[in-house]
Amino acid sequence: MQKFLHSVATILAGVLLLGSPKAIAVTFPSDADWISAQASGNVLTDPSGDVAQSAIDIIGDATHPAALFAADSTNLFFRLRVSADPSAQGFGYGVQISTNGNNQNYEFMVVVDKSSGVELWRNTIQSNSPADLAETLLSSASNATNARFLSDGNGHFFVDFAVSRADFGLSLSGVPLVFVFGTNSNGAQQFVCGSSSDIAGVNGCGTTLWSSLASDAYTFSDTTTPLPAALPLFSTGVGLLGFLGWRRKKKAAALAA
Repeated sequence: MQKFLHSVATILAGVLLLGSPKAIAVTFPSDADWISAQASGNVLTDPSGDVAQSAIDIIGDATHPAALFAADSTNLFFRLRVSADPSAQGFGYGVQISTNGNNQNYEFMVVVDKSSGVELWRNTIQSNSPADLAETLLSSASNATNARFLSDGNGHFFVDFAVSRADFGLSLSGVPLVFVFGTNSNGAQQFVCGSSSDIAGVNGCGTTLWSSLASDAYTFSDTTTPLPAALPLFSTGVGLLGFLGWRRKKKAAALAA
């Protein structure tokens, strides 16, 4: 018995020496795998200088999109293009996400800043505004594993961040997702139109309605690249036509026999 207890003590001591396992950093998509966010079929763009603070000034044109996203079986990935170095502590970069088919409000928000890391929030009391404050924190991950700040190679910067699909508490497979991308000066879980916030796709405060700022809808399978939400319907139609053609050929072959 004494020998057994000694062995257990030795094992526990080894565990304490090793410490907690380090979190593994997510693998972000290659540049070619990012998908440009669109609204009404057009790439989201944003003019330079529509907010005073250049580190939260979202910029983009048709060649250099303002906002992008990607997915794999584990994570959703988001990318914002901003005018200046975004690594200053306290600034917020994020995306609001509608998951229920009602594109006049959102249910989730992902926000990243240098002090709090990458946070996923639930919005339970909803309104048709990006200033609607998300109330419930669902998960948090460190910037060391789930975010990065880097040059876009054209004199501006990217903010990349990732959130686990499991943290949403629901299956996102086949669910049409709609996005509003934005920044703020304080890392809050909202985008308030004005000098302290920038929203992708709008010049200044041209509109404050969530429904007017929303991207096109995209669906995610468990393993594949995001698709426009209308594409699965098209694929279903093509498959049905193929099946009917096969039935006709089979019937004709049977009659000929």
